[in-house]
Amino acid sequence: MKRLMILLIVCILVLGGCKTTDIDKNDSNNEKTDDVINNDDSEASEDPDPNQGNDDTKDNPEEVEDDVDVFSCFNALLVQENKAGVLGNYITDHFTETTATELESMIEWLVIYQTEDIDVMNKEIYNDEYLNSLNQDMNGILDPRKISFIKDDTIRAAFQNLFDGYMTIVRYEETPVVETDWAALEVLVPYVTEDFGTMIRLNSRIQNSAYGRREVDFGALAMDAITIETLIDYSEPVFLSWQLNQLYNRQISNLLIGPEGSYIDTFISKAGQLYETLIAVSNDNPDSKLGGLINTLDLLQTVSYTDISTLINTNNQFGVGSDNHLLVTKNMEEENSEMLIQISIPGNLEIESIINNSIMDVLDEMKSEMDSIEDYSVYMYSEYSNYKYISISIYLSYDDVNGNYMSSERYLNYDLSSGQLISLEDYLGLSYYAFKPDLTALTGISFLEMPQYSISYRGIDLYGDDNLYANLTLKDLTPYIELGRYYQ
Repeated sequence: MKRLMILLIVCILVLGGCKTTDIDKNDSNNEKTDDVINNDDSEASEDPDPNQGNDDTKDNPEEVEDDVDVFSCFNALLVQENKAGVLGNYITDHFTETTATELESMIEWLVIYQTEDIDVMNKEIYNDEYLNSLNQDMNGILDPRKISFIKDDTIRAAFQNLFDGYMTIVRYEETPVVETDWAALEVLVPYVTEDFGTMIRLNSRIQNSAYGRREVDFGALAMDAITIETLIDYSEPVFLSWQLNQLYNRQISNLLIGPEGSYIDTFISKAGQLYETLIAVSNDNPDSKLGGLINTLDLLQTVSYTDISTLINTNNQFGVGSDNHLLVTKNMEEENSEMLIQISIPGNLEIESIINNSIMDVLDEMKSEMDSIEDYSVYMYSEYSNYKYISISIYLSYDDVNGNYMSSERYLNYDLSSGQLISLEDYLGLSYYAFKPDLTALTGISFLEMPQYSISYRGIDLYGDDNLYANLTLKDLTPYIELGRYYQ
């Protein structure tokens, strides 16, 4: 902690007079609003969490001043108290003074810190005070020129933090949602590597409907998706591959599923501009994953929307390049109904069997607690999946002998390399009772017993007795887990 304080003091002294860049993020965002962690780099991961450092440096700033640079000062900002806006402002002021590797690491940490602010703001945005500030003071968009119009200090600071932290508010069927502002991040593209820059640019394209809103350029979208396929590298778990996978899923959804599933009919009717474009893409790119999926859909003889959407959704459940997929079966009998999930792991049938047997054993255990009730419904859902983990939830409901509605839930998290169930203690790497004080401080909830959990795309969700629920974002989890788990 002493080293952290020294470094912060020196950063203020050394960088206080640093020039700001000639490129202003405000200019980029003003144009846009008019239209609408685990560091894999050894240099970047020397001390990613300053709170974990334990240095014998004397309490004398002069001894470390010569070693202080822009990147070291950025790392000094990586404390839980800071919001993404603090990191974003620092990046805006200093991104021309770093190497490409350093800047990519800074963007990585920015996105990790955004997870907390996005989670909080996506809840607050529906409160009348926040919604009125958005719709009335800023005319429905996050407009940096109008944030000062907001009278409430807390609300004004929250919206300012979004802008400073490279976040924006987008509308989905008029519903406001806070996301990373990829268009604002485009100003950094000339200063990062080509692949990293492509990830930013194509995220911006799809977020801002650059392919068109009514007349969509499906060909350009398909070719951009194929470009992403070629960039994903699983030789080591890195932030870039994680982001590329998320982008690819979004591209495939926009291309093959469409708004409210409106494109699914394409491979039933086998006609129209979209169909012709997709077939041409498949013929021209037969070795691409997308080309193969299009060909499979074209050969599929069905009039079922469910069959088509299931095939699309299972195509990339575990990341581009993985042959793993989920099998969903439905048994709708007169007295009960079941929607069950099993995993297919072509490359390791032994682990496939271990996981599938475990899932069914848990279901049998849940059924055994129903006091011989035969009329029930059970539904399984995939909460999260990547090369490393699969999270599955099981919901069982029934009426007891007195006609009372009863239900139970189980959340299962499996390590795909071993097939073993992973407890919350295993996942965090420490005992629950050692973690409990931190958990209470982070969530404001005191779980009497270790809660169930599931991995999610924003962190982990926690489920306790008496319907207690909390979530921890990736930023919350950085002191406890290696973020490379999310990057696989």
